[in-house]
This record gives sequence, C-alpha cells and structure tokens, in this order.
Amino acid sequence: LAANIQAGSGVTVSGQSGNTPTVEYVQRDGMMGIRITTAAGFYGEVAFPAFSDTVAGGRAAVLMHVEDCSKISAYALYLGDGGYANFFLANTSVSGVTLAQYNGYHVIAPEPASFGARVSNSARWSTGGGSPAFGTTTFTSAKIRITPEAGQQAVVTIFGAWINHASTQPRIVISADDGKATQYTDMLPILEKYNLRASFAIIGDLVGQVGYMTLTQLQDLVARGHECVVHGPLGGAGSLQNYSTYADILRDVSFHRDFLIKNGLAKNGSEKIYVVPQGKHALSRGDNTIMQALADAGFVGARMADYAMSSKPAGPLFKRRAMMCDIVGHMYESGDESGNVANVIARIQSSASQGKNAILMFHDFGSGVPSSNIGIQNSNFELICAAVNALEIAGTAQNALLSELVFESLAM
Repeated sequence: LAANIQAGSGVTVSGQSGNTPTVEYVQRDGMMGIRITTAAGFYGEVAFPAFSDTVAGGRAAVLMHVEDCSKISAYALYLGDGGYANFFLANTSVSGVTLAQYNGYHVIAPEPASFGARVSNSARWSTGGGSPAFGTTTFTSAKIRITPEAGQQAVVTIFGAWINHASTQPRIVISADDGKATQYTDMLPILEKYNLRASFAIIGDLVGQVGYMTLTQLQDLVARGHECVVHGPLGGAGSLQNYSTYADILRDVSFHRDFLIKNGLAKNGSEKIYVVPQGKHALSRGDNTIMQALADAGFVGARMADYAMSSKPAGPLFKRRAMMCDIVGHMYESGDESGNVANVIARIQSSASQGKNAILMFHDFGSGVPSSNIGIQNSNFELICAAVNALEIAGTAQNALLSELVFESLAM
C-alpha cells in the first residue's frame, strides 16, 4: 500500500477533533518514512492510498518506529471498505501489553480473529463495524491510529503498510528454557524421532546442578545439530529486573554469553542470541537499560515470552523485530492441557498458512500429567512435533534454529 514514504506518496494525515499531528519526512536505516507528532492528548491517523482487495486471511502488516512508548496509550490498524461501513480493527494497548512497551521498531501483523483462546485482543483482528469478511469483502481503505496517553504527545514514524504479505516457507523454531535435565532425557528423543532441531537457552551457573543438564549433555546436543543460546539470570530465579544498574545487567548477560564460548557451546553465532528471563525486557515501561546492555554485549536477537503477541511476518519486516522475537504458545491452563496443545498446533498451522514465523517455548517434560503450568506431557509434545514435521513434509514451513531465524532476517 505504501513504502519508502515521502511527500507525494499518497499518504494523508488527520487528527482527532481537527488537532492534526505535525508531519516530517525522515530517513532511518536506509528507509524513508512519515514521522508524526500527535497533538497533546489527541489521536492522530495516517491513511494509506486507496486499493481494492479482499485481503484473504487478513494478511496485513505495518512497520513503524516508536520514539517513546511511555507516551503512547495504543495504536490501531484499520481495514475497511469505502467510508469504513464494514471494517476490521486490530488495537494494541501499549499501556496493557508488555511486549509492546519498548522503543524502536514495531511490526503490526494481526492474527486471525478466530484465535481467541490465549491470544489477547491486541494481537488479533476484531470486527469494528458492519459485517466484514476477509476473502469476501472488497477492502479499499487502510489506516493506522496513534493514541497518546492523556496530555502527552506521541511520536512515531510509519515506514510502510502491506497486504497479502507472506513467505512461501516460514520458519518454526522450537526452544526450551533453563537447561532442564528432562530436555535431554525426554525432549531430545522425541525431537530426533521427527528429525527436528531445537534451541536450548542455558543458565550457565546451573549446568550440572540437580535437575539440570550436564556440560557433557549440552556438548552432545550441539554435536547432534541442536544449539545452545544464552539465558539467565545468575541463580535462575527472577529476571534481569533483579538488578537496578546497567553494570550489573551487563555483568549477568556477559557471564552467560562467555559460558557458552568457553565451553564449546557457541555454534554459528548462537552466543549472540539471548532468551530474556520471564520476558522482562525493561526495568520499567520505556526504559532501555536491559536492551542497551544486550546490544553492548553483542547480542543481535532476543526471544521474549509473551504468547499473546505470537507469530511475526517472515522476511524484511521481521528484520526490524530481530531483537524482540516473541512466541506462539507456552503457558498451559490447569486441567486442560489437551485443549492448550490443540490450540498451539492450530496456531502453528495458521502461522504457516499466513507466511509467518513461529517460535515455540518449553521448559519441563515428563511421562505424567504436568505438575506446573510450564510443564508438558511427552505424548502431547510429540503431537506438536508431529504437526511441525507434517508442515515440513508438505513444504509449507521449515524447522529452524533461533540463531538461523535471526541471522536470516538480518541478512535480508
């Protein structure tokens, strides 16, 4: 719909109650974009050129850069017919969704409206008005609305909007956190039964402790074609929010990075990939201390733990989110593991059909019913692996390591 936006690109700007944002055309990372600053407390809208398409599957995406997420209440993507008599809406509450609370590139790529279970409204399409239907309604209009916090001015740069974006073979990453012993005894045989590889996030100072893999086992994983990536924090409890200073955060992430390097566990740049403990990527909303420490320690990709936002587009759009990869599924509702597993499989299959990457996250494994909501029964994990394998055989998706996904995106 629009990309490399400059004056004359057909993009228009308006504001709530006539309070039109100020507009600049800027360049960032080799791209041209339209930078808007909303009037204090009033939303601004950026409308894209008219088009005509049924947008099958709801495949739409917008790439933008957020200056200060603490000043944004929400951003919303609209797809509608003429006059928005029938339209879909995907509204992301920045104030309510942790993964949206960061400064930098944001990719808005909503999930199908049918995914209600364990997917927040912020991550999926909902009907905004009338009776729209993807694949049937002829959509002609698209816009994005930026709503600031009360009394604040929000500053964002829009670089482009796309419909029908899709990769013919998106990636599916299987990751496991903490280096638990059952990942070697229970998870590994199932992975290899289906010829799948996985990325294991390691807490260096817990290696060899009771309940965790030994160094020999980790080295064997790497020799078998899997990979170890960096995790933490020291001691395994809490997150990087345990610390209040940049120096302490840098010390923690550097220790775990160096553990992989010193013990022969770094493979093809896997020591540059970080798995954020508990998904807590900031000390507070809009704070950049953790992300700055990761960047200064040489990390280029970080996997989060927010299943609400789930999968992201493959290709160049994902490049702008390579430092903030999020997941498809993880936390299992007590007493309904079978339902949760079925939902995860459906999400993987939908991601593949939409040309989106999917990253899965696991912790503990066992033959019995999980004792906690981060465990999974071996038989159910096998169902997920079988589904991934089926997509590979069909040629509609490809299993990949987390490092491969990030570096492939950065190379585009």
